[in-house]
Amino acid sequence: LYKLKFDILTYDINLQEASPFLWKDGNELKYYEEIVSNLFERIVMGKNEYINDIYDDKSNKAIKEIAFYLKGNIPKIHHRDILDDKLRLALLLAFNTESGLVAFFNQNMIDTDEAVIKYDAHYNQNIFQFTKKIPLDTCFQIMEANETNESIYLKHPLYRLFKLTMSMPQFSVDEDYKTYYLPEGLTKINIPYIELNPKGLHGYINKKIQNNTVIFPSTLEEISGHVFEEKAIRVILNSGLKKIGKHTLSNQVTEHLFIPSSVELIEEGALNYKSIKWLYFSDFENSKILHDKSALRKLIKGVFTVHPIGAPKLEEVHDGIYREYITIGINTTVKDINLYDDKGKQILVIEAEKIMFTKKRFRSQLRKNNYLYEICSLKLEDIEDIIERLRTIIKEEIGYDLEFTKEKHKTKKIIKK
Repeated sequence: LYKLKFDILTYDINLQEASPFLWKDGNELKYYEEIVSNLFERIVMGKNEYINDIYDDKSNKAIKEIAFYLKGNIPKIHHRDILDDKLRLALLLAFNTESGLVAFFNQNMIDTDEAVIKYDAHYNQNIFQFTKKIPLDTCFQIMEANETNESIYLKHPLYRLFKLTMSMPQFSVDEDYKTYYLPEGLTKINIPYIELNPKGLHGYINKKIQNNTVIFPSTLEEISGHVFEEKAIRVILNSGLKKIGKHTLSNQVTEHLFIPSSVELIEEGALNYKSIKWLYFSDFENSKILHDKSALRKLIKGVFTVHPIGAPKLEEVHDGIYREYITIGINTTVKDINLYDDKGKQILVIEAEKIMFTKKRFRSQLRKNNYLYEICSLKLEDIEDIIERLRTIIKEEIGYDLEFTKEKHKTKKIIKK
């Protein structure tokens, strides 16, 4: 009966705030100590059926790390100490089931103060920001990526055990290696371009995303900086994301970009529009971008903003007479736009040709340093025409009219100019 009660009390040990045996005493506790003793001895003696399957030729090293952590760095183990420590008890019980160790790292939540958050003094800002509590898995992935010698956590036996488990198939995200999920718990990422050799989470991510689908964590609200440097086929932004800042995907090749309705702002220079072939708006009726004319104008401006073919550098053009225009390559076209409802069902596909104007309308010449360049320029009124055309197509095809929010700061901007 005590064995059964022990199983019930520890059934969801990973999700519990504290050990269920913390305040127990008397004869009942002796039975629980005996259960813990038997489980510990089976691990130390190499009789646990799952350890060899998980660690293979590294089993002996893993057993030493497990025992070292469970004993608490003292010569003789006190089983009562394990019963009172929820994290140690959870690790011991993790080896009772085939996927127990994965659940241990994924489900045990720890306070942010215990996590390693990289701080860059040169830019005087936190590169990562987390929710109040994050999974051990996320915390250790950040530590694994940073490898900062000054961190006391790198010497922690749980971290050393995690490094041994990184080679497990369960931690490769998907068996086919075609999808990479950014670590859960992240609320904000801001990675300045510090150096060519990527470090920290930046380097960790870029090892994983090559030719894959990248899925943002549900907790992320803002992302900016040089986050991606490698090619990802699809980037699926999470619902709840509000801002995509400068340079986020500017150096990265993405063919499919999924924009959730929560996104309020995509800053200029945030995306590599030249590589994007399809734009997907999920829950389009509630899309902040589609219903905010100013935000939509910035998005369309970005779609057209690429280096012009055979023309001077973009900043050189902007310094000249065309600085109020947007220079685009002659072969550039608007992207196909896909609209989805709140249940993920595709409602409408708007082909680029339907909203693209003739290229001759934008073609003009620029003389710079005695060289004559042929470029394409797009004026503000052209953007307004594209927005109206997009709005008209949506209304004609599915009967839905985009309702634009009022531009509160327009008057201030006009006065400032």
